[in-house]
Amino acid sequence: VVTDQEMLSRFFFELHLRSAADRLGLTPAQTEGIAREVLRTLISRVHHTAARHVLAHLPPLLQEEWEDEANGPDRRASLERLQARVRDDGWCTMDNCREAIMGIGRAWASLVPADELAILRGQLPPEFSAMLLPPEEFERRRWSQVA
Repeated sequence: VVTDQEMLSRFFFELHLRSAADRLGLTPAQTEGIAREVLRTLISRVHHTAARHVLAHLPPLLQEEWEDEANGPDRRASLERLQARVRDDGWCTMDNCREAIMGIGRAWASLVPADELAILRGQLPPEFSAMLLPPEEFERRRWSQVA
């Protein structure tokens, strides 16, 4: 039997691994702190129906913790405000903050079914929508810009 706390720990560890946070010099605790801010911001930024879909893809402890955040959309939520909050909380530096947020967003997106992710991305402004590109789509777009 897996406890809710163990499930939560596994979830954040999976995000740490998938986001390549080690490459940025982030510890698992830093990854968790950034992931909490990223996911809470996404939940508050989208319409309450989409927020419920986001919550459904989170461990039960986070679902309970963020139930009240799902009353959006909070149009004040922006990538700039998210970065400032994450830096102010000490989870990252000026140098690695944006990349950490984007990596964690993509890591979480890789855990969500593609059809639900597409609906969610459709409700977000471009700065957040890009954060949720599936890894293969992100790489394809990155290489097309280089070419």
